[in-house]
Order: sequence, then structure tokens, then C-alpha cells
Amino acid sequence: MSGRLSRRFKPAIPAWRRSGSSTADGSAGLSDDIRSGASVRSRVLAGILAMMIVTVSATGVMLYYLLHRDMLTRVDESLKRTTYEFEHILENPVSPRTREPYPDASALLYEVMQNTVAAPHEGFAATVGNTLRWTAPPNVNLRLEDDPQFLSWAASVPLTDEVFLRSVTTDISSYRAVILPASVSGDTSDGRYIVAFDTDAEVSDLNAVFIPYIWVSIGALGLATLVSWFVTGRMLYPLRALGETAKQVSERDLSQRIDVRTKGDLAELTATFNSMLDRVENAVTANRQLLDDVGHELRTPVTIVRGHLELLDPSDPDEVTETRDISLEELDRMAALIDDLLLLAKAEKASFVKLAPVDVDDVLSRVFVKAQALGERDWSFDANTGAWVLADEQRLTQALLQLCENAVKYSDEGSAVALRAQVVSPELDEPARVVLSVADHGVGIPADELELVFERFTRGSDTKRVQGSGLGLSICQAIVLAHGGELRAISTPGEGSTFSIALNVETTNRDESAEDL
Repeated sequence: MSGRLSRRFKPAIPAWRRSGSSTADGSAGLSDDIRSGASVRSRVLAGILAMMIVTVSATGVMLYYLLHRDMLTRVDESLKRTTYEFEHILENPVSPRTREPYPDASALLYEVMQNTVAAPHEGFAATVGNTLRWTAPPNVNLRLEDDPQFLSWAASVPLTDEVFLRSVTTDISSYRAVILPASVSGDTSDGRYIVAFDTDAEVSDLNAVFIPYIWVSIGALGLATLVSWFVTGRMLYPLRALGETAKQVSERDLSQRIDVRTKGDLAELTATFNSMLDRVENAVTANRQLLDDVGHELRTPVTIVRGHLELLDPSDPDEVTETRDISLEELDRMAALIDDLLLLAKAEKASFVKLAPVDVDDVLSRVFVKAQALGERDWSFDANTGAWVLADEQRLTQALLQLCENAVKYSDEGSAVALRAQVVSPELDEPARVVLSVADHGVGIPADELELVFERFTRGSDTKRVQGSGLGLSICQAIVLAHGGELRAISTPGEGSTFSIALNVETTNRDESAEDL
């Protein structure tokens, strides 16, 4: 009873435990299952080998069938030729040796058999009545008289005016034969000329010829397998290298790449994989940098607020008010930083911009009106392009105002800031482009810093005069890239900077665009 109970309530062993996994989620077991499968090289080689075996086998079967059919045709043609020759003799039964007519069927059969040259597996005999009268000369290999069962069958075949080729199988062999009636004028004896081929011997000869083909085919398959093994190994090298590289890649080491040694699809796959690793490495590097910069930027306001709160004298109303104002200011700066980061995160999504036909001149004119509130500058405006672009008007305005804000930050009061729009003629098959630019006469940007100003949390060396997180130009670039455009910067230290946004022009005709709307 206890034994039955123990079997009944024996706990089931999970599949991942039975497969040898050491983890509860079964990942190691799955890895073992994957490793236990055949490699790509083995599967490709097995497929090639199977295809070659099928091809060689089908070719061999077809070739054997054709040779066998040709053998049977050759035997039948030989028997038909013998029939025609014998019938020609019966039409004029005169001995070529004596020039006299044959006295009887026995003499005719004797002379015919003496003058017949037999094929290797051909034999003949003659009967008169039910008696074997003549046998083939000694040099004929096939001795029909040694097969009484065949002679009995030949004697029983009814003779007619029409001669048939017949097949017969005895205990000794299989034959293809013809039975020819032999009759001479004045002789009433039942003479028969029996000619036969041993088809089993013919097939044996065919098999003897075909066996070398089988051995040659096996040798060719072996050689082809060896060559295919090395060729597929060389072809699949990128895949093996890809797997080894993937194993070595980790979050701490993304520098591994695969050498492209071949050409074609696998080389393209290798290049694509390397490109993917480049993007992953850039993304991980950017993420690390972002985390470092965000940590640094957020730590500053937190430290300021904490320091003032720790030193706060609650009994002093003025100090409490001052600390409150400083804390709110720093929290506002932290909130603005978080908003900018969220905006940059949204820029990666397809729904970041909603494109629609936009009048470039109209957008720039409204930006010009709004920008004048940013600071006391000598603002100027020049836009008469008549161009329309596919853009998100709100995002485009945001980018232009950010450029205007930067121009105010890095220029002195009363200096010139110009907003311009112009259409650039296309080159070759490229579409026409409209360039929206914001130019200032401020401090400028050194050449070694010009390529870095679009990176997140990066600001120029002259940062004492302005406050900011260093995300403004990164946001501008994200907006422009979402529009399929290009953000450029030209600057000369001490003379000023020009930031321009280049977008593809949809049309330069206001009336046509209005009709489209």
C-alpha cells in the first residue's frame, strides 16, 4: 500500500530539471538544447550531400534503365534479323555449297546452323519431330541442350504463319527466343529452328559494366563531401565569427568587431552586424554619458537646496524667505532640465512631429515677433522666399526660438541679430532646399568646440555669462532631424555665430500650396 502511494504522489520533475538545467527559468536547459542540435555547417553539408545522392542515384537508375532497354532492343533486333535471314533461305531452299535443293528439313537445319555465327550469349538448336536433331557448334557458349525444360517448352510452342518473339524462364535461366518452322518441299517432318538469348547473362554483363559507375559515384560523393566541408566552412566563417564576437560582447566591452574576409551576402551580413555593434556602442556610450551628465546636473540643485536648508535659521523670517526663493529657483531649474530630457526622449518616436504644409515666410515672421521679447537686440528680418515645406509648425517654431534665445545669451545688448530665409538651388537630382538662419554678433564659438555644441550637456567655454543645462542645441538638432533636415553652425570667435536649418522645399508657389491645403 505504501509503495503504491509513493508512486502515486511522487512529485513530477520539471522539464528544465530533466534537461540538465541549473536555473529555474530553464535558460541553461534551452542553451543545452540549442548546442545539442546540428551546426549550420553540418546541416548545409547534409543538404548538399542529400541533393548529390538523390541526383547521382536518379542518374544511375535512369542510365541503368536506358542500358537495360537498349540491351533488350539489341537482343530483339538480332532475333528479328535471324528470322528474316531464315525466311529468305526458306523461299529458295538451295544449298550454297552443293547448289542442290535440300533433301529434307534436317539437312537445311544442319547447314544453317553450321553457317551461323552466334553472339556471346546466343545459342541455337534444331529439332525434327519431338527429337533434338542438331545442336550448336562447340564454340557457341550457350548450350540450349543443357536446359531440357527450355527444349520441352520450345517443342510445345504451336507453329503458325506469323512468328513471335517470346520470353521464357526456366529453373536454369531466362531466355528471349524465336521458334522458326523449317519445311522443305517433299518432306513432311516437323522441323524447328530454335534461336535464343540468355537474358540473365546479358543482365549480368550489364551489371558488371555498371558496378564501376557505382564505385566512381561513391568516390565522387566522398570527394565532393570533403570539398563541400571545407568550402562551407570558409563560406560560413562570418557566421562563426559573428557568434564568437557576440559571446565576447558585453556592456563593458563593445569594441569587438568581425573582419570582413569574403564578398556577397555573408560579407554584407557581417558589415551589417558590425554596423549594429557600432550603433549599440554609440547608444551605450551616449547613455552612460547621459546618466553621468544628468547625475551631475541634478546633483547641483539638490546640493544647493540641501545646503541652504541645513544652514537655515527658522527663527529668521528673512533667511527663510531667501532660502525658499533659492529652493524654488533650483527646483524650477531641475524641472526645466527634466522637461528637456523628456523632450529629447520623445524625439526618438515617430509621433514626435506631425508634418503638414507650412509657409516658411509666415513661420519666420511670427518667430521674429516673439523673439524680440527675448532681449534688447537690433533685430532684423528678411524672408520673401514663397517656399512651403512639410513640417510641424510648433516644433519648427520651438527650434527657431531656441536659436534666437542662444543668440541673445551669447551677444551683448544692442548687438545685431538677423533672421533670414532663402531658397538654395538644387544640385543634380537633389531637391531644392530652404535655409532658415539666425545670425548674431556675439562672442562666437572656437573651432575646436564647434563640432561639440550639439552634444547633450555641452556648452561653450564662455559659460560664466549664461545659465543653462546645455540641452538647447541638442533639442534643436533632434527637431531638425525629425523633419529630415540638417542643422549647421558657422562661427568666428569675437565676431558671432550663424545657425541655419536646411529643409527640403515642397513648392515655391503660394497659390498651389493653398490649393493643396
